[in-house]
Amino acid sequence: MSAPRILIAVDSINVNDSSGSRANVAIIQNLRDTGFQVTVIHSSYREIEIPGVETRNIGELKSDINYWLSRTQRVAQRWFSWPLHRFQEARFGFSFTFFNDVNRFEKELITFEPADFDLIITLSKGGSFRPHGAVLRNIGWHSKWLAYIHDPYPMHFYPEPYTWTESGHQFKEAFMRRITQKAQFIAFPSQLLLEHMSAFFPDCKHKSFVIPHQNESAQISLTEVPEYFDPKLFNLLHAGNLMKQRDPAGLIQGFKDFLNENPQAQNHARLYLIGPASYHQKAIEAAMANVPQIVFLPNGEPYYAVMGIQNNAAVNIILEADAPDSPFLPAKMVNCTAAEKPILHLGPARSETMRLLGDTYPWHAEIHDSQRISSILQSLFNQFLNGGLKADYQSDRLNHYFGAPHFKQLIFDKCLHRK
Repeated sequence: MSAPRILIAVDSINVNDSSGSRANVAIIQNLRDTGFQVTVIHSSYREIEIPGVETRNIGELKSDINYWLSRTQRVAQRWFSWPLHRFQEARFGFSFTFFNDVNRFEKELITFEPADFDLIITLSKGGSFRPHGAVLRNIGWHSKWLAYIHDPYPMHFYPEPYTWTESGHQFKEAFMRRITQKAQFIAFPSQLLLEHMSAFFPDCKHKSFVIPHQNESAQISLTEVPEYFDPKLFNLLHAGNLMKQRDPAGLIQGFKDFLNENPQAQNHARLYLIGPASYHQKAIEAAMANVPQIVFLPNGEPYYAVMGIQNNAAVNIILEADAPDSPFLPAKMVNCTAAEKPILHLGPARSETMRLLGDTYPWHAEIHDSQRISSILQSLFNQFLNGGLKADYQSDRLNHYFGAPHFKQLIFDKCLHRK
C-alpha cells in the first residue's frame, strides 16, 4: 500500500518568525517522519526547504486589485496616521492583504487535484486563517479537509483577559462558522480549547479532536548552548513573548525574595527572560539594576539555540495570563517536557498545562503569588544542591502524547479511517 499523500497549506514555515510557525513546522516534520508523503504550499516570502518535503512558496499576485489597494492603504496610513484598515474591515470584515493572500493561496491550490491526495490540512498562526479561506472557497477539497484551529477566533471569543471586539467581528465570526461547517475534520491543539470553541460553534462538537503541538526531540539533543549560559548553575528560564497579559512581576519578586533568603543562591542562581517584553521592559530593566542575576534578552535567540538552553536549564518556566482559566497549550511546553526538567507553571489552576501535568503537580502558582513562587524556588534549589532535580510529571506519557507515533495514529484513526 502506498504512503498516504497530504497537502498542507500554511502561512509560514520560517521557524524564527513566531511560535506559531515553529509549531506548524513540527507538524509537517512529524508527518514526514512517520511515512506520509507531504507537499506544502506556504507564504513565507522566501524559499525554505524542509528535507523530505516538497515545499512551494506561493508568489505575489500583483494582478489582484487587493494587492495594490493594500499597498495604497499602507502608504496613506503612514502619511496621514489614519487607521484606514478599521473602516475597511468594519465594512468587509477583512483587510485587503487578507483577501490578496487568500487569492494567492487559491491560485496555487487549483494547480493540484483533490483526487491525488488523501487529506488537505490548513495551518495558520495568530489571527490569520488565510489558508483556511482559500480551501473554504474550493468545495472539491471539503471532503478531505482537516482545518487546524490553533487559537480562539474571532478575538471576541478569546477568554479574559485577551478578549476584545475587532472591526468587522460579525464577518469574522461568520467566516469561522463556515469553516467549522464545511471542513470534514477539525483539530485543536488542546482539549480545553476544543471545548471552548465548541460552545460558540456547535459543529465542532461532532467533528473535532485534539492534535497537540508536536515535539522535536531530535534537534534538542544536537543543540549547543550560547557561551553566556553556564549549564552548571541553577538556571531558571522563561523563553517566549511576555505580552501585556503575561506579567512577570510576581516571578521577579519571588526570585528576589528567594535570593534574599538564600545568600548561597546568589552565586548559583540565574533567571533568564528570553524574548520580547515591550510592555514590561522598563520594569524588568529596573529590577535588573538591583538583581544582576536576572538576564534579559528582549531580542530573543534563534529557535534552535533556545531549544538548547531549555534542554540545559535547571527549571523551565511557563507563564500564562492572570485569568480564571486558560484553554491554551503553550507551544514551549512540548520542548520543556522533552527536556525532562522541572517546569514552573505560573498561571490558572484550570488550564491545559495543568490538565497535562496533573492536578497534584507541585510546582504551580498563580502568577502574582510571589510568596508561593519563592517557596517553590527554595524547594527546587534544595533539590539542585542535592543533585536530585526531578521532573515530577510523567515525561514518558507526555512525550508520547506530543510525539510523532501518536500523531500518526490520530490521522489514521480520525481522518483516514485506517489502522
